Amino acid sequence: MAKQKSRKVKKARSRVSQSPIALAVLFLLLPLLYSNVPQEPVVPIRWMLTGCFLLLFIPYFFLYKGQTNTLLRSDPLVTSYVPLSLVFLAWLGMSSFFSVNSSVAIQEFGRMTVPILLIWVVIASTSDKTFSTHLIFRAIAISAAIQGLVALLQGFQIEVMDIPSRGGKISGIMANGNLLGSAQVLALPFVFLATLDKNKIWAGLARASMVLVLFSIIIAASRSPWISLFFAVTPVLLLVLTRKTSYPHILTRWKTKSWFSALMVLALAALVMMANDKVNQSITSRLLPGIVAPTDAEASKIARQAQENITGRLDMWRLAAEKAKGAPLTGIGPGCWKVMSPLYEAEAGYSQKYGAKNLRPHNVYLQLANEYGIIGLILFILVALIPLIIALKRVADKKTSKEEALLMTAMSGGLMALAVDYMFSFTHERMAHMGYFALMVGLIIGMQRGKKNHPMLSSKLFWMAALLLVMFSLMIGLERWKFEKHYKIAEANLNAARNEQVLLEVEKGRSSLVKVGPIANTLEVQEAQAYKNLNQFEKAISSSHEGLKQLPHNFALNNNLGTIHFQNKQLDSAAKYFEKALFLAPGEPLVLKNLAGTYYNTKDFQKCIEAIDALPADERDERLERVYRSAVNELNSN
Repeated sequence: MAKQKSRKVKKARSRVSQSPIALAVLFLLLPLLYSNVPQEPVVPIRWMLTGCFLLLFIPYFFLYKGQTNTLLRSDPLVTSYVPLSLVFLAWLGMSSFFSVNSSVAIQEFGRMTVPILLIWVVIASTSDKTFSTHLIFRAIAISAAIQGLVALLQGFQIEVMDIPSRGGKISGIMANGNLLGSAQVLALPFVFLATLDKNKIWAGLARASMVLVLFSIIIAASRSPWISLFFAVTPVLLLVLTRKTSYPHILTRWKTKSWFSALMVLALAALVMMANDKVNQSITSRLLPGIVAPTDAEASKIARQAQENITGRLDMWRLAAEKAKGAPLTGIGPGCWKVMSPLYEAEAGYSQKYGAKNLRPHNVYLQLANEYGIIGLILFILVALIPLIIALKRVADKKTSKEEALLMTAMSGGLMALAVDYMFSFTHERMAHMGYFALMVGLIIGMQRGKKNHPMLSSKLFWMAALLLVMFSLMIGLERWKFEKHYKIAEANLNAARNEQVLLEVEKGRSSLVKVGPIANTLEVQEAQAYKNLNQFEKAISSSHEGLKQLPHNFALNNNLGTIHFQNKQLDSAAKYFEKALFLAPGEPLVLKNLAGTYYNTKDFQKCIEAIDALPADERDERLERVYRSAVNELNSN
């Protein structure tokens, strides 16, 4: 009997020792995956990686090998966390059925399921006393260092893995400079803990990673990561400085090596700024707006865009706050801001003021207030706030060991940094960022060990249900990959006038679950244009109307319908769709030209003249000038 029990203990320890390795592999790869196949190069592929990881991890560790020792403290905040996160998922699932676009809402539900499930996995794994975190910290230090190296090479305008930089900005492997900076800020607490590794080689590598992480945060040229950085590092600084006797080795290291590391960070940033004028201007225009005078026309443009960016964000925040009052309890549906934003911006006059459409208000709290409603927003906040409270309570508890206090403080800093970044960004939509969040929360909750098994995390039935959620999420992720891949190919074929090929790609990409893409686009836009080019006008009209069912405020679909009706001599219908397109995109030259021609043919010469007058001078060619003169003559003769 004793031997059998001993074998079970050894088997359990062997099983548990494998879970940190699996999690370390996930966090090594997650921030580095990139693919040019879909429209969004980082979201679908990271979504599928995390889904596949959970699909393998849950059956192996919690079903096949037996349940882990999920021993949690009797603190009600700890024991209620998993049920609370389950309620949050249930709210998202329920609100998906009442959203303005169920396809978009289901995608949001499927994507948000992944980090919640990852939290449960980390909690259940970490709560075993044999769980070790150092492998995970090492893995994150490596991936963050690679991210920083890619940013460094991009700063010197060296292409890496066919990853394009947008407008000369450095984006690392995140497809966006702001998201690069915020991801590195979230990785920072783990990299810091890796610098305390007992292995001197790994500790040294982590310190080098720290230099690259701080460099990439600076060079990302975005304000929100700079602000978030303060909140990420301040808690650790306060803990070490107020408890000097507990952390003398950290203080000694800071005194002897921090100055050198700081100089390395600044030197790398300075070298990149000297080598790359666009990066230089982007950083100075954000760091010292209105203080450093632009040196040339390009610099003036960058500085002006930076200032307009601030004004535009503030206006979008006011708009989002106002629109949240429309459906305060239930919201418009998860992920559906991008469906309604063209209408919202047009009604507020922002389309004419700023031109480009904003798919997000760049404030997660305001966005979710609109999408999830006040109940969903409160649940979302609690999912992050409760772990923060638990961590701070543990730090304040004098019985907490200095190692756990340092871990809890570092995780608290990461959560506060993310909460601040939510004010300016949309990091909740990114798998790498939410992966870091899940790890922070999972470590905080899982470290609260006690004598009682958690009733849910100890149940195989619970993990079987979680596995079904993983399968559903992975299915949505695969469908989104298919949609984005074929949309991108169809778009390329349309630009090359290969209309038959466009129709084939549209059919391949069509999905009953994913009907709207990440930039509020539908396959019907490409399909309708291809049918129009093939002079199959009835099919083009049908495709456009199908697209409008998903995106009723889509500029391209309305403009396309206008051109089709114009070619069919259905001028009143053409005018109706052109006017809707102009409402959504005021001042758009293409629509103004279409309207001018339509009004002229309906003999509404006054509106024809007004449409041409609204065009910029460089858009008025000889043909339009002839139409203009003829309209003036017709109007005067009457």
